[in-house]
Amino acid sequence: MAKVRVENIMQTWDTHIPGQWQKVDKYFDIVNEEFQKKKTGLNASWENVGSMLGSKKKFLSIGWGRYRCYIGANAFGTDLVCTWDLYDPNFVRSNDGKFSGLFKSEFNEMTDLKAFTATILSCAITAADKIFDEANLDKKGLKQNSSGSLGPV
Repeated sequence: MAKVRVENIMQTWDTHIPGQWQKVDKYFDIVNEEFQKKKTGLNASWENVGSMLGSKKKFLSIGWGRYRCYIGANAFGTDLVCTWDLYDPNFVRSNDGKFSGLFKSEFNEMTDLKAFTATILSCAITAADKIFDEANLDKKGLKQNSSGSLGPV
């Protein structure tokens, strides 16, 4: 079981899909299909994320070096909420949401990190996009970028 600390999340994305609560498994299936098409050489695995005594949730996890992307999908009422988070155990965000002790990386590592981030995030967004299409929903609420310390990716 993974314990993901909120202060170590450096980039985040989410989207809300109305009326599609029953599509949690379908969302993960599409994410996996899209990830396999990318031929990154990376492995995806399932992780139960949570604290020892708290609730746990299933996330698709994809790692690259010390970085890890966590992709989630939750049914909430009649809706589906899809999430993607980029985790770095060396990154620290303060409780007020400002970045402190910001990671220090060289330029080439940052460009590689952005490539990893954009590639895995595109799988999450494409899966949400396909669910919007299947349900014939207006995609104005489908977010196309993540936010965080890397800027919009």
